[in-house]
Formats: sequence, C-alpha cells, structure tokens
Amino acid sequence: MQSSIEASLLKNVGNRLNNIGLDLNGLTFLIGVSGGSDSMALVSILNKLKDSLGFDIYMAHLDHGLRQDSSEDAKFVTKFSDSLGIPCTVGKEDVETHRRANGLTLEEAARQLRYRFLVSVAGNVGASAVVVGHTSDDQIETILMNIIRGGGITGLLGMSDVRNSIAMGIESDIDIIRPLLGVSKSDTEEYCNSIGIQYLQDPSNSSLDHTRNRIRLELIPHLLKFNPKVGKNLLKLSDSARHDLDFISDEAFRQYESLLLNYEGGIRIDKHGFCNMHISLQNHMLRLMYANLAGSPAGLEYQHIQDMIKIAYGGAGLQIHLPNGLVFWTDYDYLALDNKGKSMSDRRILFGEHLLAIPGSIVVPGWDVNCDIVDGIDSSSGINKYVAHFDRDRLGNKLIVRSRRYGDKFHPFGMNGSKTVDKFFSDSKIPSSDRDMVPILISDNGIIWIVGHRTDNWSVVSVHTKEIVRLTFSSNHTT
Repeated sequence: MQSSIEASLLKNVGNRLNNIGLDLNGLTFLIGVSGGSDSMALVSILNKLKDSLGFDIYMAHLDHGLRQDSSEDAKFVTKFSDSLGIPCTVGKEDVETHRRANGLTLEEAARQLRYRFLVSVAGNVGASAVVVGHTSDDQIETILMNIIRGGGITGLLGMSDVRNSIAMGIESDIDIIRPLLGVSKSDTEEYCNSIGIQYLQDPSNSSLDHTRNRIRLELIPHLLKFNPKVGKNLLKLSDSARHDLDFISDEAFRQYESLLLNYEGGIRIDKHGFCNMHISLQNHMLRLMYANLAGSPAGLEYQHIQDMIKIAYGGAGLQIHLPNGLVFWTDYDYLALDNKGKSMSDRRILFGEHLLAIPGSIVVPGWDVNCDIVDGIDSSSGINKYVAHFDRDRLGNKLIVRSRRYGDKFHPFGMNGSKTVDKFFSDSKIPSSDRDMVPILISDNGIIWIVGHRTDNWSVVSVHTKEIVRLTFSSNHTT
C-alpha cells in the first residue's frame, strides 16, 4: 500500500510531466543521479511512472573529482541502478582544472561539466531529454541568488520546468526537464525514508565556501525569522513574474516584427520606433534580437542591455561588442546587430557612373548587370524584384547605373506625382547607410528604376510597347 507521501509525489511528478508539452510515449529520459535524496527519489518515481506514461529511463552519474572518496558515490549509484535493472553510465571530470582554465567559480565549473556530460550521454543512448532532481528548495535558492546578483525580472523566474540545452550554451536539441520543482527537499527525504531508499549526504553541501550554500545555510534561516512563509512567498512572486513576463515578451515580439527592417543578414530595426518604446519593451526586444542571432540569450547580461539602450539614443557609428562574436551598432535611422566583422565596414557602396549598352552587360560593385531585348515578359518563374522590363522606345540611347544623388526625383510606379529618391527610401524604411548601395538605373530621360524596389511610371511596358528591354541585376561579391 502506498504511503501518503509516495502517492503525493507520484501524482505531482506525473502531472508535471504530462504538462511539459511532450508526447511521453516512446521517449527515453536520461536521469542525472548524484546519489542524494532528490535524485534517488526521482529515479524511483520515474521508474514507477514509466510503464503507465509510456517512457523509458536511463541513469548517468558524474564524478566531479572534488573529494578523495568521490568514487564511492559512483559505486553507490551503480549499485542502486543494478538493483532496479536500469542501465547507468558513469563519467569523471576534473572540475578544478576546468575552473582554472576558464576563470570560473567552482560551482560554475561543476555545473558546466555536469550538463555537458549529461547531454552527451543522452545523445549517445538516444534519450530525448535529461531529467534532473531540482526541487522547490533549489528554486528558492536560485531566485534569491538571482536577486542578489541583479538578474532583473527574468531572474525572478528561477529555473523552468523545461529548458533547451542550447539556451545553456550546449550545442544540442536535447531538453533539460525538472519535474521535482513542485516538491520540497524534505518531501524527497520523507519519500526515500518511507520506502527504504538509502541516499548520500554530500559533505560539500555544508561548506560556506559556495554562494548557494551560504544562501541555504545563512540567508534563508535568517529570512525565516521575519516570515516563516518566505519560501512560499518567493515562489508566488516567481509565478507572478512569469505571467507578467509572458505578456511583455509577447508584446515585445509584436513590436519587434513591426520595427524589423528588410535586410539580408544580421538584424536591423527602426531606431526612432525603438526609442519611442517603453524601456521594458526595449529590454526584451534587445534580448530577443540577440537570441535570434546567437541562438539563445545565453551570455547576454543586464549591463550589456543597458549599454545597448544608451547608445541607441546616440548618433550614428556607435557600437558595442557582445558575447558570441556579435556587434550592436547604430545608424541615423536604424539599430543593427551583426556578427563581428560584418557590421559597419561591410559595405558595397556604388561609386561613379557605369555605362550600360542596350543590349549589353557590365559588372559594378556588388552586381552583375545584364540588358537584353526579349519578345515578351515571362512570369512563369514568379516575381523577381531584381528583374524589370521597360519600353525600348522610351529609354533613349544609353543607360547608366549609379547610386543616389541629392535631389534625385522619379515617378514611382503605381503612384501619382513625383517623389525624391531620399523620401522614397525613408518611406520604404531602407536603412540610411544601405541607401548608397542601392543601384539606380538612369536613361536619357531620367530615373527608370530604383533597383530591387520600384520602377518609374513612364518607362514601363504598356500595350503600345513595340520592343521590350529586360534588365537583370544579380548579386556578386565584388567590392
């Protein structure tokens, strides 16, 4: 007969697994097992749920090499796995060497190596996700740690039920799942004691050398003197922040799409629209831009975002180097995020005038240009914005390819009246520093085509056209 704690934890974990958005049937979970009460209870619970929910389980244990007797932990875990008939992989890493080589704290180094090991083993055994035994106690500690470090509203969220390993800086599509976040550590200890599962007590958990331990052993007991429900209240605060953040993130994404400029490679957003937004949306939009280009928000810190916002209000040409080789920089009309080396210096400005015969071909900076006479307009291959057709009789004797000049005007096709080229660029939200890279096709009678954007009204093919000229611009890498 099940004890009340066993029934409670089986129900809690089962519900949490069913709500994570995965089809559990046929999946394999790799469980990270340290030997403590949390991970031992997790193995036992998942072993009891696997048949009814349709998944399979595998175990893994990493020896961090931080204690002389750490190999005994591995033997303890493998003995437990053997008793349940669950396969287990054991690995060993030198955390101290990794810490020194990468300038990390011992906690950070151990965490990096542990997750890399678990994700690697999961890939090797065909597991869809890594399952770890973090409890609500760990969640409370994480929230407090984030508050102390200045993590912003996202820090109040603590750990999520499911997180992709890419967001943790690991190149893999394997998810990290935490089904015990609704369970306390005392619950896991009571569960193990009630069904006779032995578990280890890690002596390093009592060391005050680690930040998390000091929070657990010193800060939380002190806070409990002010309010015995401080832990539960922090979890409520986290839930509230999650709801608010979901709303803000949705709105930031909506605004991001509205401010996004047409650009091939990197990201450009409208500078004026960004600067008129609430600072909360600015924060989340910058984080979204970074995540879209870097693959995850990992590495982007609060101060990075504040520095990005600061230069957004400055003039053109300001830039900040960000993690993962990204550069955030400003222009007069837009804000840009690019991979390093592909930012402000990556230009194909079209200098001078380039004469083009009818028919004929030329090469100009950034483009191969071809002009030929055709019998008709072939639309079978769809619309190509870099191909245009014109009335031969209206073009005159020569064509010139050049960039914009001050005072240029034309009559955009589909519009009444004329418009300056600069006003057309502005209305079309073409970034200002990209405008000198846009080819403009000139005939004896004036502008006939802003290449890639709009032809002129008077030069297009009509029912009276006797001879059709086709102009084709193909991108090249000429500089």
